[in-house]
Amino acid sequence: LNDSYRQYLDELPEKFREFAELYIAGFTYPEIAEAMDCSERTVARRIPMILEQWQQMARDSLTR
Repeated sequence: LNDSYRQYLDELPEKFREFAELYIAGFTYPEIAEAMDCSERTVARRIPMILEQWQQMARDSLTR
């Protein structure tokens, strides 16, 4: 991963980090659910939360 992704991953709460890593690696929601031993619904809730947090981080970094 490049430095930007690594920085964003490091700032995520630990419970979201592995979801994000799998998503960045190109895993589908069903594949993430299987790897994380959770439901697809959990993945479908967490990935948008992660993306929203990253968007906020990007906006914040532009205003520094």
